[in-house]
Amino acid sequence: MNLEQAKKRLFNGTFLLGRSRRGKAVDALFAFGSAEAAVVLVDAVGREHPEADGILSRLLTIDSKAKHEMHAAVWAFWKRQRYATLLNKARSSEALRNVLYDALRVMPRDDEGDRTVFALWHRLDDKVLAEMISNQSRHAPGLEMDALFGLAQGDAERYLVLEDPDCSIFEKAYIMASDDQKRRINSTVLKNLDPRLVKAYVLAGAGGHEQELVLEALKISGDQDGLFEQVRGMTLQNMLELVAYWEHTGNLPDDSSRKKTVERAVALYRELCSLNFKASDEVPAGTTDMIHFWEKREVSDEKLQAELGYDDPMVRAGAIYISAKRGRISQSRLRDIARTGSWLEKLAARLYLPGEFPEEEYEHVVWLRKNDRIDARIFNAVIPGTIDDSQFFLDSMRVLGESEDASDKMLFTLLAILTTFQGHFLRGIVTLDENDDATQKGAVETEDAPGIEW
Repeated sequence: MNLEQAKKRLFNGTFLLGRSRRGKAVDALFAFGSAEAAVVLVDAVGREHPEADGILSRLLTIDSKAKHEMHAAVWAFWKRQRYATLLNKARSSEALRNVLYDALRVMPRDDEGDRTVFALWHRLDDKVLAEMISNQSRHAPGLEMDALFGLAQGDAERYLVLEDPDCSIFEKAYIMASDDQKRRINSTVLKNLDPRLVKAYVLAGAGGHEQELVLEALKISGDQDGLFEQVRGMTLQNMLELVAYWEHTGNLPDDSSRKKTVERAVALYRELCSLNFKASDEVPAGTTDMIHFWEKREVSDEKLQAELGYDDPMVRAGAIYISAKRGRISQSRLRDIARTGSWLEKLAARLYLPGEFPEEEYEHVVWLRKNDRIDARIFNAVIPGTIDDSQFFLDSMRVLGESEDASDKMLFTLLAILTTFQGHFLRGIVTLDENDDATQKGAVETEDAPGIEW
């Protein structure tokens, strides 16, 4: 039987004789040992040949030395497929998965062999493969994949031995990681806390990490200047939590300007605490605060995305609230939900859009409204904000400073903390020289910003 005859008989369906003819065709193709025969057999597995599992098992056990050409062709074909067929079969059959493990254990110790082993570990994220890689001291040819393996498996040294001054290796590794691998990388960083590792984690994330994890890593590593820079982009509530940390620990940034800003913010925070103004956070016995329940859940972004489509409106509302908090839902979509969603979904969305929607005539719930004296933007402000924001806050402080009301004093002190950080980050936007025109990008002429205090 020649190659063409074997190809024609490979899917023979003749009654009673078909199986025997198919078997002889398969045996013949394996006997040829050529790259072309290998491609025919691998393709047959993908086309769901009646004996696909048996063919696959034999393909995996091809000796890389005795039949080098055939072995190379098989793995090259799977690589072009991104290993889709092989992975599907391995995931659906424990027996085939064990044959795959055996094949990878004897994979040649060269760049191509190592690349194959790490590619399959990456896609399967399999503990057996990870243990095999560690036991055989294999390293991926690509630094990013090697770093990813170490970070995801808790071996920070695998990354730390690399030269990565611009954190590009870490960044690429993190981008390549699955959601589960990202969570394990987070744990590796938090357990190790080497300054180089924390720096790479923060810089390479470029806003993509969950802020809580970044803050925790920086706190434990003692990087107060790095913590200070995280204020940029924070809301008032998150910023207050960080100020509370500085007040409690007494830690301060090394940079003199940042240090002065934190010292002033901490002094104002102590004044805020002395006002003894706080809302009750107690709930009736046997109940749980809904928002606290949502915030305590540990759920991945992938899971949140799925929950946004659940039938249960309570689940959808929780997913909306946490997605908005993580910045994983657009403002336009949030506004659509606030207008047209169920009342639970509207609640979750409107918590981030206070005062934007007028109360409708037949509503059966009372919606949050903005304070008529102090615009809701105070609580939605994101540091550093704009010059217009800063002026509004300063004007609001003048009004509040004349009041003896406890809530007004609280707002005044909150604004003082807010504008303290604004002053640091906005410093330098307004520059003065002898020219009549502002020529630098981002510069503002003083005549266009009357009354600003710096």
